[in-house]
Amino acid sequence: MDFTYKVYPDVQTPSHTQVFDVTRWRLNDPFLATMTYDRVSYGRSAVTVTMRDDAGHTYPMIGRYFFEIIHLMNKGSITGYWKAIKRGTTYGLVLVDDRDIPNDA
Repeated sequence: MDFTYKVYPDVQTPSHTQVFDVTRWRLNDPFLATMTYDRVSYGRSAVTVTMRDDAGHTYPMIGRYFFEIIHLMNKGSITGYWKAIKRGTTYGLVLVDDRDIPNDA
């Protein structure tokens, strides 16, 4: 029997049918976006906050980093440069200090 696999960063799930869910990797360059708080979820050992951009895309954010920027938010939103990080097995966004952004970004 042939199996196909859903491709995720660290997981392969066998399936008996053709699968088109593929993680698309790209360079981790900081990007400018306005993010709005969407929801919070609790795992076994971590809090994950979901942020939503103006286009409706959602991004996970590790709770620790959300609580560091919550005082900067205006009505649940914040504009700035963002990039992805990995802590343990969790991926999420962090707000990047503007001084760390190259002038040509």
